Amino acid sequence: MANLKRNFTQTFQSMDGTKKWVLQSGKRAEDALYTFGMKCTTEHICHSFIIDPSDVSYIHHNVFCQAELEEISDTSKKAFPDIPEQLRDYINSFNKNNTTDLRQAILTKQPWDEHYDSITHGDFDWVRNTVYNLVRLYESNDLQHPHLEQWYNMHIWRFFDTIYDGLEQIEVVR
Repeated sequence: MANLKRNFTQTFQSMDGTKKWVLQSGKRAEDALYTFGMKCTTEHICHSFIIDPSDVSYIHHNVFCQAELEEISDTSKKAFPDIPEQLRDYINSFNKNNTTDLRQAILTKQPWDEHYDSITHGDFDWVRNTVYNLVRLYESNDLQHPHLEQWYNMHIWRFFDTIYDGLEQIEVVR
């Protein structure tokens, strides 16, 4: 924790005060996060200067009030893009009640299986692969009991790591 706080302090001290986010209340978001982070006895996302507006600890510890969290949540809000209809329908094809039917849906031959193009079909392939791997975890009963954090990194977070495969401008590193 000492190294975390040392790095946290160094990051804070290197910030240009003129570029800090000043909320309508006059509070500087980075200053509030720093003050809170220095009081924390365990690691918190504030140590990376990340604000989760749904995190009740900000209100509980008087870091931000509800109006400030709403302002943070609404600032530069971007709408989720519409999912292409064909991809949505493919995802919905896995809406099954048991793993036998899920496996059948996974194994159903797709038109893109023969002439695969990663740009056109990559999302479809990611969906199928993710569903397949989740079915395997479910059938092995590995999801029925708690695991160490590294297990989740390897078995669950992997799905999110691989969603950006093929995008040169994004590299996922943990």
